[in-house]
Amino acid sequence: MKDHILIAGGSGFVGQRLTSLLQESGHQVSWLSRKSGQEGAVNRIAWDPSRKFLGENAFDGITRLVILSGEGIADKRWTDQRKQLIIDSRVQGISLLKEALLSRSHTVRSIVSASAVGFYGTRGHELLDETSTPGAGFLSTSVQTWEEAAHGLEETGLPVAIMRIGLVLGRGSGVWQEMDNYLRFGIRPIFAAGKQWWPWIHLEDVAGIFQHSVKQELSGIFNAVAPGIQDQKTILGAMSAARGGFSIPAPAPPFVLRLLVGEMSTAVLASQRVSPQKILDTGYRFRFPDLTAAMQDLYRK
Repeated sequence: MKDHILIAGGSGFVGQRLTSLLQESGHQVSWLSRKSGQEGAVNRIAWDPSRKFLGENAFDGITRLVILSGEGIADKRWTDQRKQLIIDSRVQGISLLKEALLSRSHTVRSIVSASAVGFYGTRGHELLDETSTPGAGFLSTSVQTWEEAAHGLEETGLPVAIMRIGLVLGRGSGVWQEMDNYLRFGIRPIFAAGKQWWPWIHLEDVAGIFQHSVKQELSGIFNAVAPGIQDQKTILGAMSAARGGFSIPAPAPPFVLRLLVGEMSTAVLASQRVSPQKILDTGYRFRFPDLTAAMQDLYRK
């Protein structure tokens, strides 16, 4: 049976790839958007969480709901205003959808919501799974607030899966593009000692995990990270090797990062050794479990 999936945040980096995967499998996809209208095979349905507006026909024919919406964590410097916007852009949207699901008739059968490995804070070499305690700092507290809102969707009685996404590697993704810009000039930055664990995942696998979650009607919390986790220095080395050309290591001490990007430097310096075993146990098989193969694929494209 084919589904009609409604995606909040469908026009984003992950949302666009997920849309393509779902359509390739024969499913119908609609997006929640600031403006309604048709975009190719995708129907845009109007919503505005900041004004608590959601089109009356938002759930017409919808069988699955995927929530990817939210301001980019690393798009701008973290002022107090920016940090509040990061939280509000996630919580307000989820709260609006919850209220609508509770008050309107609908045919939605399951929900999948994005989250982030920022939940764990920075934990050195500790192996982290979905039962691990939260960390400290803005990233962790903001993700906790985000997840509290997502857990509220359980009041609808529907299965709710929450995906803690790692560092997404894909052509055009913010972090990949930023690192590639350094490599283009022959610089391979090493942040602090470069030994902090970066829980990465290929774009194809992020989209694949969400597709898998929809198909399997998963519920609970899952880490969406690749099995072949590596440290920052190794990831940049693999990027450099796959890109080709010459690059020299360039140490970037923590105080330099703090001067450049302020509090946002904590996201770069955080060490999170995150396990994906739980999602593997559901039957998901990674297309790119290995860092070298992932980088070769990205540069081959």
